Amino acid sequence: MNPLELTLAALCLGACTPPLRERPARADARETAKPMATATAQEPNPPMEAEPAVTGARLQQVEAITTEHRQAMEAWNREYLQLTTEADRDAFIEQKPQPKAADFARRLWPIVEQDPQDAASRTALVWIVQRDHGREHEKAVTALERDHAQAPGLEGVATWLQYDQSDVAERFLEKLAEDHPARSVRAIAAWSIAMREKGALGGASESRLAEFRHALDRIAADYGDVTLDGNVPLRDLVQREIFELDHTSIGKVAPEITGEDIGGKPMKLSDFRGKVVLLDFWGHW
Repeated sequence: MNPLELTLAALCLGACTPPLRERPARADARETAKPMATATAQEPNPPMEAEPAVTGARLQQVEAITTEHRQAMEAWNREYLQLTTEADRDAFIEQKPQPKAADFARRLWPIVEQDPQDAASRTALVWIVQRDHGREHEKAVTALERDHAQAPGLEGVATWLQYDQSDVAERFLEKLAEDHPARSVRAIAAWSIAMREKGALGGASESRLAEFRHALDRIAADYGDVTLDGNVPLRDLVQREIFELDHTSIGKVAPEITGEDIGGKPMKLSDFRGKVVLLDFWGHW
């Protein structure tokens, strides 16, 4: 009898969803905003109305609240990083939870409601989308879709929405991908839609996998030169996803993995061909 081909039961690669709550920083980290995605392309974006200067009392109110959140997070992190044992850190988190972005988001809503369509409101809504992962986030996505769907500078929002599985986020991403004036926003929205689909592919049929691959091919063809986070061309990201489909999907022969066993001796995954093998991928952040 031929030995069974070693297959991967499951392999998770790529970005993980943001945490449902803000996590404490490690000793070498500090609270910062999630870097907003930027996009560049060989082909210029269609002409857009110039971004108005966001000035005045309303912007100052938004900045005051968001700055207060940042300072509160920095102060919390300083206290947390002074602790040296896991027990002390766990006790600190229990006694003094991190400042919640939702509490600050609720203070921004009266500003937004005064003039929902101006740039100060858009600044507040983008902040909420990128900091909160609950009810305030969904409200902000709805408001952005309603009042700012054609606004410039939505690349970062389009990036973040790939982690939001709500119908509201799906609808907004589809709108951005179809008719936003900026090619970069359309590109990143299309990529986020594909990544949302990827998260639902477990056990998918061959036809659904083929549709996913077709979507990736279309992104590479239409937007391959657009970069995510300012440095990774979408065509490179598509190639990585296609590699996963071809080599690390359920039922595929596992690619070679080399390393050392717990005794420090060299080993290869292929040495265990024909045996049941559990692969445990892990890391520290």
